[in-house]
Amino acid sequence: MRRLAIAAVAAGWSTLALPAAAGTLKSFDLPGETAICGAGIADDGMVVGNSLVGNPVVNFTYQNGAFATVTTGFVNGMTTMGGINRAHVLVGTNTHFTKNFTVTITGFQIRGAERHIVKLPGAATVSANGISNDGAIVGSYATGPTTPTLGYLKAGNVVTTIDDGSGEIVPAGVDPAGTKVVGFSVRDGGAISAWLYQAEKFTPIAVPGAVATFAIGINRAGVISGTYYTGTLSSPVSHGFFYNAGRVTSYDVPGATGTQFTGINAHGAVTGCYSDLAGTHGLIYTP
Repeated sequence: MRRLAIAAVAAGWSTLALPAAAGTLKSFDLPGETAICGAGIADDGMVVGNSLVGNPVVNFTYQNGAFATVTTGFVNGMTTMGGINRAHVLVGTNTHFTKNFTVTITGFQIRGAERHIVKLPGAATVSANGISNDGAIVGSYATGPTTPTLGYLKAGNVVTTIDDGSGEIVPAGVDPAGTKVVGFSVRDGGAISAWLYQAEKFTPIAVPGAVATFAIGINRAGVISGTYYTGTLSSPVSHGFFYNAGRVTSYDVPGATGTQFTGINAHGAVTGCYSDLAGTHGLIYTP
């Protein structure tokens, strides 16, 4: 489900009666790839991201015009990066479908050249989607193939379960202090809604006119970044947004057929991607 938020850019164009953001846009393309997306951005501007087509998926970091390939060490399955913190510790998820159609979902973090698997007591599958500057990790887990998908916040050896009763919840980002979590939930019928979780309380994040909303990143100031869809779920148009103290600011890359925001850093810069006739390009946008 995390890949949905960074991979599904639909054709089309839509304008809403929301305040438009004005700022600086920088786009980037990974040589040899026609579709990429940034997933997270560190405070110094380093982006971690993924290619969106091809097999295997290319995982990369990008900073100041230079790309580096992220080597995760997984031989099988699809690996996607989810987040990066101030110390350039990366988190991501490997998804492997075996011949008997069972699936193995493994969350991990990479510190330098070392990979560490994220383990939760009793969990059969674990994803890792975001990481705080202090090393707290958020993601989803399930205890079996038919059990509900729950969320978690793992700070050291302390694991907090995050559950809104939806049956499929995806914590996607955590603030630098590790106290505020953002994400989205998928309910029966396919309805997708975003939320902020703090002190055991969920606060809905609503975007006017949206048919689906994904909250992906949050910074120390409490500014939330994400993507929302207009149109229909079967034929959506994607837009980036900021959410700050109840106020939504929408952003579309000029001339693009779809825009997505994912992670946000301490300076308010977001990463993500946008699509046009030439492909899907990574972006860094600073309002």
